[in-house]
Amino acid sequence: MSVAPGNSSSEWSDEEERAGKLLNDEFAKMLDIQRQAGSATDTKAGIVAAAALTGAQFLAGQKNLSLPLGASAFAVLALTAGLAYLSLRIRGFQEIPAPRSFYNKYRDAHPTSMLFQLAVAKRDAYEYNRAQYFHKAQLQNRSVIALAVAAALGAAARLAGG
Repeated sequence: MSVAPGNSSSEWSDEEERAGKLLNDEFAKMLDIQRQAGSATDTKAGIVAAAALTGAQFLAGQKNLSLPLGASAFAVLALTAGLAYLSLRIRGFQEIPAPRSFYNKYRDAHPTSMLFQLAVAKRDAYEYNRAQYFHKAQLQNRSVIALAVAAALGAAARLAGG
């Protein structure tokens, strides 16, 4: 299957080679931005999980809590920590699917052909990773919402408990 310009593997122009290099550079940048965003999401999820655990310790030390509201706050704090943990557990991102087999398959190919194949592999990895990162971000966002609900329930439990 041909994925790049040119009639045969020996007929690559300088312009086509530059295009292959440009595509690879751009896809590499896009993958790097994805990794950075995922790292930021992990940081936020870790902070939310720590806040949930701290909130649970704070509530546990309180006297005169409204039992139903306090129990609800604890349950939502557990949910918060669980969502943050699930966000942190999402792994298995790709940059170049199966680098060794990619190299073995294309090592004898024309360099420009290899560049276009590499660009296709990076594009596919980006698409695969996008769904993973989206799911990770959704879990992290839900953990923030759950933390806010837990904080409100905890405050209400303290007020109602006298």
